[in-house]
Amino acid sequence: MKNRKHRLTLFLLITACLLVATPVRAHATEKRQTVFFGESTTAHLSRRGGVLDTPEGRGRVFRNESGTCMLSRRIMSTPIDLYEANGVKQTLPLTDALAQIQPARIVLSFGLNGIMGFIENKDAFLGAYRVLIDGVRKYSPKTEIILQSVYPVRASEAFSVDADTLNAHIRTLNGWICALAAEERIGYADTASLLCDRYGALRADYDCGDGIHLTNGAYEKILAYFSQKERITA
Repeated sequence: MKNRKHRLTLFLLITACLLVATPVRAHATEKRQTVFFGESTTAHLSRRGGVLDTPEGRGRVFRNESGTCMLSRRIMSTPIDLYEANGVKQTLPLTDALAQIQPARIVLSFGLNGIMGFIENKDAFLGAYRVLIDGVRKYSPKTEIILQSVYPVRASEAFSVDADTLNAHIRTLNGWICALAAEERIGYADTASLLCDRYGALRADYDCGDGIHLTNGAYEKILAYFSQKERITA
């Protein structure tokens, strides 16, 4: 009788542990994902029919209502439209979005918006990026951080300089970003090189028509790059 009672107690204890542990494991698995945060070229992953413009995919892209964002020292207060798999959206500051999601990895992509000012003030650019890096570390300390290179462009009326000059500036920024990643001991992803033609500009077949934003073919190539972990170097 005593042994049977002991076995019953043990069975109930194990069952209780399983009931508690199972939802926790599922919840942790659900959060093990890569999210993207950046300018409009990042937001378009989940807008306008982008490759992640699905109920599940939208939750992997941190973006605001306008679909664009500029790097600044106030970046952590950026309002983020956070999508759940059922399509429900909530808007909250980046700080709260990070604390709530706790992603396994975040890919940060900034530099094109405001590039003419950044290229003249390296310290301002790197200082703002450090604010973002420190903010991610504070609100989601276990998240792996990847800095992504700025994408090349083609001729565009959106900028006051020609495409060759702009792409030269982009290469300069990418050098700074790569060095910053090494200094901060975080990842750097050279996705820009995937999209360049032989002149260093955005390939024509990856240009959605305005010289800046990308086709789904370009995004698919970028996502394939991130699926190969060994290509991301620290």
